[in-house]
Amino acid sequence: MIQIRRANSNDAPRIASMVAKLLTELRGSSVEEHSLTSVVMECMTTDSYIAFLAFSENKECIGIISVSQVRAVYAGGLIGIIQELYVQPEMRSMHIGHKLVKTVVDYGVSRQWKRIEVGAPNQSNWQKTFDFYVREGFSAIGPRLKKIL
Repeated sequence: MIQIRRANSNDAPRIASMVAKLLTELRGSSVEEHSLTSVVMECMTTDSYIAFLAFSENKECIGIISVSQVRAVYAGGLIGIIQELYVQPEMRSMHIGHKLVKTVVDYGVSRQWKRIEVGAPNQSNWQKTFDFYVREGFSAIGPRLKKIL
C-alpha cells in the first residue's frame, strides 16, 4: 500500500534526489542532487513551502509533490502553486500522481485556499503531463513566463 506523508527538514536529501530526477527528465541532461540539497533546506525553513512524499510498501520514496502557499488578489486570497511533481517512471501507472495531487487538494481545502495552480511543461513535448493535469481537474489559464534574475 502506498503511504503519503508530509516531508520535514530531515527529508531534504530525499527531496533533492527526487527533484534532481524530475529536472533531469525535463531538461534531458543530468542534474546532481547534491547541488539542490541546500536549496531544499532553505525552502523547508519557511511555512510557505510544503512537500509530500509517497512511499512504496518497502519504504522506497517513489513520488513527491511540493507546493508553495502564496496570496493573490486576482484569486481572492490564499492559493497553492505546485512547484514540483514527480513519480518514479516505473510507478506512473499506479495513480500515485493522482494521490499526491489529492493530498495537496485536501491540504489546500484545510488551509482555505481559493485554488491551486501549476505551470505545466511545454505542451508539445509533454502532452501526457498536460493531459494528466486536465484529468485531475485543472484547466488551462495560459502559459507562464519567467525572467532570470
